[in-house]
Amino acid sequence: MSVPPVTGTATLSSPDETCAVFDSVPITLVLGARLDPAEVEIAALPEADDNAVFPACQPTAATACATATGTNCACDQENDGMPGATLIAHNVPAIELDQIYVTLRTSFSLHGQVHSTDTVKGLIDAALATGILHCKRLDGSECPVEDVRLMKTLNPIVTPQERNPSTFRAVRVAPGATCADIIANVGTLFPR
Repeated sequence: MSVPPVTGTATLSSPDETCAVFDSVPITLVLGARLDPAEVEIAALPEADDNAVFPACQPTAATACATATGTNCACDQENDGMPGATLIAHNVPAIELDQIYVTLRTSFSLHGQVHSTDTVKGLIDAALATGILHCKRLDGSECPVEDVRLMKTLNPIVTPQERNPSTFRAVRVAPGATCADIIANVGTLFPR
């Protein structure tokens, strides 16, 4: 598991009424980097400079984030030996890429309504920021500095669509349910 469990807090407009309003406190997740916990929401994400050099955690950027030391530095999210979080690249203009190594920060909060003792539905208010660290080409070679510079230029800004909000559905699962149990029952738990 590359992301440990995350705990959040929320408020309800009523402790025992159906249709109570549910609002969570914002949760921030950082992948592929270690940031100062006091500034996790605002600190700049580590990213490559014009020479494709970025601040690496200790002992190296290939050290798993769970065991790396330092702050405001890149580490290996998936323990795959590559810095940051590894993303598969598709249809990148001008470069035939296989993988992109990035730092990611997402902050989100949930706003919804309690529909029953087992279901909460609502909207997600989210933001996503990325920092480009490095990349690998389709032929398996490491990207040259020019490719990393181009990737930084192409780095998209991801924002929610105003007319197409992100939704969530939270349901009660059996005590002790595993991720595999949830995946096996996804059609029942989260019907379309």
